[in-house]
Amino acid sequence: MLDKKPTTIGRMFDRIAFRYDLINRVLSLCIDQTWRRITVRNLAVEPGDRVLDIATGTGDLALRVLQSEKTCRVVGIDLSQEMLAIASLKSVRRGFSDRSFFVNGDALLLPFHD
Repeated sequence: MLDKKPTTIGRMFDRIAFRYDLINRVLSLCIDQTWRRITVRNLAVEPGDRVLDIATGTGDLALRVLQSEKTCRVVGIDLSQEMLAIASLKSVRRGFSDRSFFVNGDALLLPFHD
């Protein structure tokens, strides 16, 4: 039986974090990038908006949101510390670190106000 505890799931993703993006591209035949573009377009983020990316993983959706609107802010939350470390590194490399925040947490117990 699969252990569904958040800590167990987080550790599982920690183990694959360094190759997650490649696996995602290969298994989806790069469709993952297409659905992110469509998602961001449908979000219609406006100047100053704040966006919460739940289960952000390595931050690809969060970073695409930041790229789409130059004054928005994004918080990404995920169970995996390693995935969040990669997301943070990508954010720094792309110049978004002042508008992006990555938080270790559970989507079922969000540490945010409504």
